Amino acid sequence: MSPWIKICGVNDAAAINAAAASGATHIGFVFDARSARYVPPGKARDLAAITPTTLRTVGLIVDARDPEIDAIMLTFTPHLWQLHGSESPERAADIRARTGRPVAKAFGIGNASDVKAASAFDAVVDVLLFDAKPPASDPSLPPGGHGQAFDWAHVRDLHLQRPWFLAGGLRPDSVAEAIRIARPHGVDVSSGVEQTPGQKDPDLIRAFCANARDAFAKLDR
Repeated sequence: MSPWIKICGVNDAAAINAAAASGATHIGFVFDARSARYVPPGKARDLAAITPTTLRTVGLIVDARDPEIDAIMLTFTPHLWQLHGSESPERAADIRARTGRPVAKAFGIGNASDVKAASAFDAVVDVLLFDAKPPASDPSLPPGGHGQAFDWAHVRDLHLQRPWFLAGGLRPDSVAEAIRIARPHGVDVSSGVEQTPGQKDPDLIRAFCANARDAFAKLDR
C-alpha cells in the first residue's frame, strides 16, 4: 500500500490546498469541542466541498454517542471515522456498522505496555493509530493534538493485521526520523504544522509532507 500522510485539525481552505498540493492523502476534521481545532459539521461540509478528490476526509470523534454521530452525518459524512477516546472494540464495531464507514482507533502511548491494547481492535477496525498520551500534569487536555511525542521504538516491528498511523508531536524536522525508527504505514500531524493552536501554517504542511514522502521512499519494506 502507498504511505499515508494525514494533516489533522484542518479548519480552512489554505490548509486544505497546501495538503493537496504537497501530496498528503488524508485531512482530519475535529468534532471534539474541547479542541482548538474543533469545527462544526456545517463548516466540515463546506470545507469538504472544496477538498480535491485526492484527499480522504477523516472525522475525529471522542467517545461520541449515537445522537452526536447521527447529527454529524445529517450534514457531513467522512470517508473514515477516527475514534480518539476510550471506545471499546464493541463500540468501534458498532460505529462502523451503524455509519457504513471504515473506522480508525487511536491509542495513547506512554510506554511499551500501552501498545498491547491495540490487539483487541486489530480484527475489528480498519486502521490503528498510535499517539502520545497527554501529559500527566494536565489531564484536562484533549486526547490528541497536544504536541507530545513518545518513544517511537515502542511501536517498531508490530505484528498487526491492520495498517497503522504514527502520531504524537511529529514535526517537519522530526518526521523522517520517526518514520525510519517506527516504520509506520502512515503519519498524522496536527500541532506540528501550526503557527498557533488551531492555525495551520501552509509552509509547515509543505515541509512536513515533503520530508515524510522522502522518508517513506527510503524505507526498505
